[in-house]
Amino acid sequence: MTNREPSIPGVALLRRLCIVVPIFSIVIGFGAFGYKLLEDEISWVDAIYQSVVTISTVGFGEVHPLGDDSRIFTIVLILLGVSAFTYTFSTLGEYIVASEFRGLVRARRMQKKNRRTQKLLHRLRLWARRAASSCRAARLQPIYRDR
Repeated sequence: MTNREPSIPGVALLRRLCIVVPIFSIVIGFGAFGYKLLEDEISWVDAIYQSVVTISTVGFGEVHPLGDDSRIFTIVLILLGVSAFTYTFSTLGEYIVASEFRGLVRARRMQKKNRRTQKLLHRLRLWARRAASSCRAARLQPIYRDR
């Protein structure tokens, strides 16, 4: 048995997102570094651009003509990057959808509580009116009775 506290909804998903996004950034950095290392005439901006275009499968083409080593590196980057890209954005989408769903559930609970509160206030008002009218009726009755 574990002594774990019950998790708050969305915290585990947020933790996973905090791990996945840096890993995705590392894959982009790995791609940029690989292109910069393999291609002499490519700038850092072009290397990052080539890495993002490759990972996101946009397919705009190559910034500069690539050699055989760079093409093999591109194959490896596609295999790693597409997996990281897909997992990162599916986790991000899951977080957004789960957050909106929790918001809807929270709003529905608040509406139910509001309806209950309104019913209770209505009952209290009715009780107060009855109590006030019975107090008025008690004041109007004569205190002394004739025998």
